[in-house]
Amino acid sequence: GSRRERVRCDALLPMPAVIKIRVCSARNLPVMDRTTELTDAYITLQFADAPQLRTHVARRTLNPLWNREFRIEVADDNELQDHPLQIRCWDKDIMSSDDEIGAVTVDLNPLLLQPTQLSGWYPLYDTLRGFCGELSLVIKMDFIGDVNPFKESGAGVQFFSLAAPPAGMRLASVQGLVEELISAPDPEHHWVDSFRTARLSNERRQLLLAELSGKLRRQMGSKVLEAGGNAVLSFC
Repeated sequence: GSRRERVRCDALLPMPAVIKIRVCSARNLPVMDRTTELTDAYITLQFADAPQLRTHVARRTLNPLWNREFRIEVADDNELQDHPLQIRCWDKDIMSSDDEIGAVTVDLNPLLLQPTQLSGWYPLYDTLRGFCGELSLVIKMDFIGDVNPFKESGAGVQFFSLAAPPAGMRLASVQGLVEELISAPDPEHHWVDSFRTARLSNERRQLLLAELSGKLRRQMGSKVLEAGGNAVLSFC
């Protein structure tokens, strides 16, 4: 059977949504232990400032099975739009620090538009070694009272990069243009950061770009709603 763990992101506000993640299995992981020619793998999950979650260690296999379920209760829709779900695969090492195998960064914004789920095999990617296997995930979003509290917020604005409306949609009116600019300092700019490993530096920059992308989309979505629109047809 599966096991479940629950984390609250904000204990002071009502909970409009719950992120449900099932970490199923992985396949084709690289050999991390040259003695056994196998790997002792486990998964960690991180969302915004919520406590980190993790699976058990699957011993001596390149195709581990976890079948673990996790819940993260979220009260602030800004967090859902701004922060991706970070999932990392690690190799357990008794004699030294654990080694990271690869990571998956999942954008949760598609789950705010309609009741659906994200599922399938996600590539585990290491910024130095490249592709390092695949991770099977199922991610759902449940809204309290079965009502999506974000459908009237900026999270409900759809973004397309097309010359014409997609199939099944009709262009009712053009409200105008919206623009937004955000910036953030390079997290690796300070001289103290030169002591970090290349892998960690790469991951910090990747996470920052993902968070800036989510924040930019949220702020533009708010402007679209203020202008009386519900979608962005093209952007650059």
